[in-house]
Amino acid sequence: GGANMISTLATHEVQMASDKATACLLVFCGLPAAGKTTIARRLVQFLQQRDVGERRVTPAIRVHHVCFDDIEADLIVDSSTETPDSPATFEPTIWKAARERAYTQIEELLQSRQDSSGPPKEGCFLAGEPSGRQTEDSTNTEYHLIIADDNMYYRSMRRSLFLRARTYGAAFVQLYVPMDVTEAVANNKQRPSSVVQVSEATIERMASLIEVPDGDTYSWELNTITTNLATTSEDLWRTTWDTWGQAPCLLPSAEELLKQKEQGTAANDANMMHQLDLHMRKLVSQTMSAALAVAGPSASNQLRASWAKTLNEERRRIMNAVRPLAPSSSHSVCQTDADLAVSVTLFESQVQREEAQFMLLCDYIMSTATT
Repeated sequence: GGANMISTLATHEVQMASDKATACLLVFCGLPAAGKTTIARRLVQFLQQRDVGERRVTPAIRVHHVCFDDIEADLIVDSSTETPDSPATFEPTIWKAARERAYTQIEELLQSRQDSSGPPKEGCFLAGEPSGRQTEDSTNTEYHLIIADDNMYYRSMRRSLFLRARTYGAAFVQLYVPMDVTEAVANNKQRPSSVVQVSEATIERMASLIEVPDGDTYSWELNTITTNLATTSEDLWRTTWDTWGQAPCLLPSAEELLKQKEQGTAANDANMMHQLDLHMRKLVSQTMSAALAVAGPSASNQLRASWAKTLNEERRRIMNAVRPLAPSSSHSVCQTDADLAVSVTLFESQVQREEAQFMLLCDYIMSTATT
């Protein structure tokens, strides 16, 4: 029975392989102790065993597990003067360094696995067109699954990874692990001492703040899988493989900018800098609201003012840094489609880098609110 199941899955994988990017960023989301790392490790083990048993008949899958908690725990051990068996405790500076290291690892993996041919001019693979190093025989193609294993409870956290995937021509899939806060708190008490301990209050606050993936409202979240510990690794892999598509498009496209140009002043109200400014202001507002909700009455007026000043100064810096690269529709009358495509790509790449740095700042402010 088991052999037939594997054979059926192998056939399914081969049939589905022709229309995928050769790398996929799988971003986990859920409360602490919901089982995300357990699910990730089971999936890694399943794929490693499957790659040995089915390598000759299925596409080769290389899986890379970037666990934020493990990186933080390693940094705590490296910097601690206590015994290795001492419980891991939260340290804001180490937490920030761990996140920076995790994001760097993810970006390096995406960059190293980027399709050698690169994305088309518009930054999007055409439907039905094999991307990157794919050949007519999909079993000769090596695919890479990069797992970002963290709580990722804010949508902005997940979007920063979506932007990275888009930049490097990788597919983007979210994996949401829902769990009742009471069950999460109970599970957290059973976690080993090597895992950074999360307070009950932090889990409860996170449960009140979590932004559940919503593909109906945010199109970039459409490829979201909802799962739990009861799902078998085989079923989860099948769903992941089915959801794993092509790399997201770089938007807006040159055609959209040309359309804006023809619309005259209406385009100015929806140009890229205006949209970016609205987006950055929303991130500032969300971070302030979340930090205040976490800190509660203990946040002094001085601390609040410091958070707001730091965030808004960084927002203004980013706007000034990217403005020279913005492909403004009002200045594009003589630009060709190709010129606009290049301008969009340069602008989006710079925005992605700046937004990633901004999210680290937001993460750090959240960490100071919990201490």
